[in-house]
Amino acid sequence: MRHRRRAKRYLLLTASALALAGLLVHEIAGENGYLVRRERRRQIQALEEEIEKLQQDNLRLTDRIQALRNDPQAIEELARERLRMARPGEFVVTLPPANSEPAASEQPSTQ
Repeated sequence: MRHRRRAKRYLLLTASALALAGLLVHEIAGENGYLVRRERRRQIQALEEEIEKLQQDNLRLTDRIQALRNDPQAIEELARERLRMARPGEFVVTLPPANSEPAASEQPSTQ
């Protein structure tokens, strides 16, 4: 009788430990477990940072649009930069990009 009681207690303890272990594993690695929630928090933080950056870009572009609509100096600056325009009497000098390789005729010969 005592042996049976001890066996039941051991079985109950083992079943409880397995159930607890199963719940713990489910809480950590389950469908909505700790690991999944942590990853979602990281994604939310990254998206919030991206939203902040895009809002700043949007504000900067809105300011640029207003300047191009209302400020003749901004229009002139853009025309000079992008279209290589100049005022009468000025000359526009365009230099090659700094990282370009010299042309074949400019390369020293190895003779």
